[in-house]
Amino acid sequence: MSASSPVPAGPDVVDPAPDAFVLPFNRLRPGFDPEQVPRFRDLAWRLALISPRESNRSLVIDWSRCPAGLRPGMMRAAFAELNIPTPAVLLQQRAARSTTQPGTLRHNFQIWIRFASWLDGRGITDLSQVTTNDLEAYVEYLRPLGRRWRTDAKALWVISRLWAYAPYLPESDRLVMPPWEDPAAVMSDFLGTNDDTPNGENSVAIVHPAVMAPLLVWALRTVLDLSPDILAAARKHRRLLAAIPARAPLGGAEAAVAHLRGLLAAGEKLPSSGAPGATAVRARYGGALPPMANTSWPAPSASPPPRSPAPAASCPTSSPRPASAPPHSSTFRSPPGSAPPGGESRSASTTWTFWCCTCPPPP
Repeated sequence: MSASSPVPAGPDVVDPAPDAFVLPFNRLRPGFDPEQVPRFRDLAWRLALISPRESNRSLVIDWSRCPAGLRPGMMRAAFAELNIPTPAVLLQQRAARSTTQPGTLRHNFQIWIRFASWLDGRGITDLSQVTTNDLEAYVEYLRPLGRRWRTDAKALWVISRLWAYAPYLPESDRLVMPPWEDPAAVMSDFLGTNDDTPNGENSVAIVHPAVMAPLLVWALRTVLDLSPDILAAARKHRRLLAAIPARAPLGGAEAAVAHLRGLLAAGEKLPSSGAPGATAVRARYGGALPPMANTSWPAPSASPPPRSPAPAASCPTSSPRPASAPPHSSTFRSPPGSAPPGGESRSASTTWTFWCCTCPPPP
């Protein structure tokens, strides 16, 4: 194999017009919107449109991150990668597919953009200006980054794709053959000894059979015994979600406040949660919320209600409290208009006091 690029076979030199579609129509999903298909002039190419899975919605390559001088050449190479099958020179050397999947394409194009940024820092504005010494210097740039050997090797193989597609590109976009593609060379000549885990070997210790056996038993129980209840709960959950209106009804906040006041008037427990929303409620009220999940709403008073002495225990809120110190307590200031259990609505704010359950009662 010579130092030049492989002999071209197939289409003419790739030089698309600005309004040319970059994605092959035979790979587009059924029912696609032609207005969403990117054109060569666009800086954002949505590769998800050629993915058979509709869940892939974020496969976008942003060419604005590529240096302006090298951007046209990189975009032409990407156009060739999208519309021309993988060159035979790559299929012969390593396991490769004739058609590259969109997720892999996005990964490859991002490596090309990083490579172009490195070239731009060396004052290179065309791929044809890159020399073998430049490519060897790029290898030396990758090695100190501390990545896995295989990660750097794959990055260099992606750079090789630029060389493999060079015959289909204009003269200014043709990359010289990378030195690691020489038939007499191996990748370890450039990246050093491969210290990664050998192919097919586990990188971590296997799970002990004493641990795996009960996991498998419960996995089978989950599928065979518990799955009917799990599926029924999932269906009910979906029905509840479907019943939620798209917009909040008018007066919804007032209805929620009325419901909570009804619970307060009846002396019942209030719903609470440790979710982030509870933090938002505490912040709105400007103080700590009472322990609504564990106690009923107490009546306000200037002193704590009488109760039997608590068993000896250390206070969970701080270090052990001296006997002469007052018991720990927390307060919650209710908004005007709230009512204690069995009481009338108050026009002024009311402070509710909660005493630590492990502290002795105050004198």
